[in-house]
Amino acid sequence: MKAKKPKRKNLNGQGSIRERSDGRWEARYTDANGMRRSIMGKTAAEVEEKLTAAKNARNKGMPS
Repeated sequence: MKAKKPKRKNLNGQGSIRERSDGRWEARYTDANGMRRSIMGKTAAEVEEKLTAAKNARNKGMPS
């Protein structure tokens, strides 16, 4: 029996990506005001790109 790999936890503010039951991908992150925001897309790569852009904008102080 193989040993299970420990599940990696994302750091605070890093966001997360998941596949929804309807087949779309969703990313969630916390904006500068502490509100949770969602980003949707057709592929995981598309959502990851949008999430990176949103986090960069948040870190520069731009509104989401």
